[in-house]
Amino acid sequence: MQPIPGDHLKERPFWHVDHKTLLNASAADIWPWLVQMGNGRAFA
Repeated sequence: MQPIPGDHLKERPFWHVDHKTLLNASAADIWPWLVQMGNGRAFA
């Protein structure tokens, strides 16, 4: 696991979470879906 800024603030974290999604599609197909997931988006 790569260190990230702020790791020094908690010596021994008690949990770790990773999320991964594999999509069998081109970047051009996924981009419109991905863009709508930004902050304050995808909510009507």
